[in-house]
Amino acid sequence: MTNEATPQLPWPSLKKVFMPALVAVIIWLVLHITYDLLGFIENVSLYRTLASIVWIMLVLSVGFSSIVIYPVVYFRGASVRLRILAVYMLPLAWCIKEFIRVSSDVTAGQALFYVLFTSVQLLIVIGQIAVIGLSELFCRAWDKRRGASKPIFTLAPVLASVLSLISLYFILLYNGGYAFHLTVKMIYRSLFL
Repeated sequence: MTNEATPQLPWPSLKKVFMPALVAVIIWLVLHITYDLLGFIENVSLYRTLASIVWIMLVLSVGFSSIVIYPVVYFRGASVRLRILAVYMLPLAWCIKEFIRVSSDVTAGQALFYVLFTSVQLLIVIGQIAVIGLSELFCRAWDKRRGASKPIFTLAPVLASVLSLISLYFILLYNGGYAFHLTVKMIYRSLFL
């Protein structure tokens, strides 16, 4: 009887890759629930202080958790696809939460439009592309210092970072964000009104 190796499922490696993203999602959920529960505080000054602190932590967790997640999963040996998927778990959770929140007042199509095309959502989704590109360059530079032979600068991470930053400029800064807002508003009107 031969001793054939049983094929291993990828779950242990997936667990290793997605655990940082899952921790980020759990932290975000705790912050979100905490923010909602702060409404019970009757002292206005205390409420405003705590709400501001928790809100800042919420924004940082959604917008910048990938700064931590990407390098962690990179150095755990995840493929590029798994690293990107791990980075987008928290923004996806945010978008799902926003879809549920908005869809209670508008149609599913309007809620989906809101989740996909408003500036806050796009800042989160497109901003992650810049963070991924810059994190990839950072991780490669770190690997290079440790003796790795692969190049630091390649087309994909540099292009991703540059195009994402250009997109963010037009969404947020060009004409004070007014041009983008007006364009989205016109598209919304033509689709739903």
